Amino acid sequence: MTASPPDTASAATTKNFQNIVVVCDLKDGDNDILSLATDLAKASGARLSALAILEESIDIERVVRFTALSREEAQKRLIEEARAQLKSIVSKTGKAADIDIDVRLGKPFLEIIRDVIDNRRDLVMKTAEQAESLPHFFFTSTDQHLLRKCPCPVWLLAPGSKGVAKAVLAAVDVDRFAASEPETQAALNQAIIETAAKIAFFEGAVLHVLHVWDALAEGLVRRWATDNDVVTNYVREAEAENWLALEALLKKAKSDINPGGKKRLECLPHLVRGAPRTVVPEQVKALHADILVMGTVARTGVPGLIIGNTAEDVLNSIECSVVTVKPPGYVSPVAL
Repeated sequence: MTASPPDTASAATTKNFQNIVVVCDLKDGDNDILSLATDLAKASGARLSALAILEESIDIERVVRFTALSREEAQKRLIEEARAQLKSIVSKTGKAADIDIDVRLGKPFLEIIRDVIDNRRDLVMKTAEQAESLPHFFFTSTDQHLLRKCPCPVWLLAPGSKGVAKAVLAAVDVDRFAASEPETQAALNQAIIETAAKIAFFEGAVLHVLHVWDALAEGLVRRWATDNDVVTNYVREAEAENWLALEALLKKAKSDINPGGKKRLECLPHLVRGAPRTVVPEQVKALHADILVMGTVARTGVPGLIIGNTAEDVLNSIECSVVTVKPPGYVSPVAL
């Protein structure tokens, strides 16, 4: 079963993004992500900061020996030169006065997350770094660490993405019977929907909401039941319960949308049976989704819990842009 009849709702959420940081690559300028971030910040009324990271792999020790500069002076000059370069890149947007500039020296994922924590960012935007010689993204180390450990949503733009997104796919899990922490799961689902709605509204895109379900005990019922109709009824009941749970999630999400908004957000629920690691990538292609929004940590009991295998498999099997969301209360291990 796929989508139910289209539903529409006012799309202006009660709280837009307020404090966005866009991570820029000084080598190529990252014009696409910077332009996207600038437009989103303007539409949301958000503060925007451009951040560049100088990796600590720079051979600073030899620089110090061969230039007679102190380590501190060498680092200061590196940062000043990078800041001037970043300022030049930002100036090409024509909106430099509205964008804060910052440069950090260190391991990229650590410095990005520290910036998020220090400045209370609510969104990180960055171009995804595609690993060489691999057919799909298979996100590189920096991006993997951000997906796992960044406390706020992370928007990774697919390299070469052009134009406005037409379809946003939010992947949720409303199966409370399989949830180890039902309350955390419910809060994460709500965060995914709210984040996806903000992005779909900004892009003027259709919002697809997908739940992948299965009748987990069908095998047992089939072995133990004496009537095939019992198996059919069991599967139908499981499907119906999942539909009800998905509809309840969307109803609650819509109650958080401003009814006074003039623009309307088309929201299509989808219920597909199967395994998430295969169904989600299939639905990304089938729905021509430009952006996938999903949760990457389903538990808060362990700070910085590693990204789940299913989420990792999904993210490494798609070629569109992704936005990852953590559950409320998540604490990054970097903060500890």
